Amino acid sequence: MKKFGLVLLIAAAVSGEVAAASFATGNKLLKDCQSTDVVEQTYCFGYIAGIVDALDDQRRACLPNKGVTIGQVSDIVVQWLQANPKDRHYAAAGLIAAAIAKAFPCR
Repeated sequence: MKKFGLVLLIAAAVSGEVAAASFATGNKLLKDCQSTDVVEQTYCFGYIAGIVDALDDQRRACLPNKGVTIGQVSDIVVQWLQANPKDRHYAAAGLIAAAIAKAFPCR
């Protein structure tokens, strides 16, 4: 998943949101993830991948070493955001962390 961290930087730069990248909310992330616009989808995947890489490094979530794709991880985050609309105004990073930790808890 490490290679997707670079995608975050590229996506943020392309979308003109480098300065605001850390201020993304769950509402914005859900919009980008569900968009048909390639730039917005790339931002979604990149943002999620960057957060997941950090979670994995901190042992806050334990993804399997093989077989998990960024598409699968993004699906988990989108489903969590859809199931928890009351929380979507919070920072996207924390929401991603909650979704991934629930899906892939460390044992």
